[in-house]
Amino acid sequence: MVFIEVQINEADAATEKVVADAYAYGWQEDPPTIRLGRVIVWKGRLFRELSVSSHSGLEGANKIFQCSMPKGRCRLLLGSFQGEVFVSPPVAGCDLAARVHEGGRCADEFTVVPFHYSSYGDDD
Repeated sequence: MVFIEVQINEADAATEKVVADAYAYGWQEDPPTIRLGRVIVWKGRLFRELSVSSHSGLEGANKIFQCSMPKGRCRLLLGSFQGEVFVSPPVAGCDLAARVHEGGRCADEFTVVPFHYSSYGDDD
């Protein structure tokens, strides 16, 4: 499950274009069809779930996660650990974990365990 950072009130089409352009530039191939799903909030930042067309599946999602994005476009790959192995999507019964890749070619990549977030609009 890949999420991309978005700005408040950003149109879905604008976000989808940023992802498609970064994918096409980074991998020199046509991007998969991308749709935006649920919104989560992590550390005060908004992220939208990326649903990737079924023909590219997990490989397409991983390629998007690895793409160099413009500044302000952090990506989260949600999953969990089975021993030393990170798996995505998360496995039921395991702590939620996230691989985090900030925007840009030389940006930081790190892992957050356990990963806590809230759905956008939650009043808890």
